[in-house]
Amino acid sequence: MVIETPGHSPGHCCLYEPNKRILFSGDHLLREITPNVSLWSEEVDVLNLYLTNLKRFTELEVKVVLPGHGDPFSEFEKRIYELERHHAERCDEILNLVKKPSSYSL
Repeated sequence: MVIETPGHSPGHCCLYEPNKRILFSGDHLLREITPNVSLWSEEVDVLNLYLTNLKRFTELEVKVVLPGHGDPFSEFEKRIYELERHHAERCDEILNLVKKPSSYSL
């Protein structure tokens, strides 16, 4: 089954094999590094799109994730939570920076 997962890139797709419960996650879900969510559109909230598509994986029964980089892994729901938390913390950090008058540049 092909799952469209724009976020990392506009045309990103993942593959899911339901009988064996294998998710080929490409660059959308990686075990040890945070996938790059670049700004490929000014009209689309790319980070929100990435996170929405990431959350869709929790609807699948997954035994093993085969990412585009790194080793296969099985604790995918834990990893999704870690990525959601990372992005929420980073957004809070950025919002706090821009609220304070300073000479910082982003």
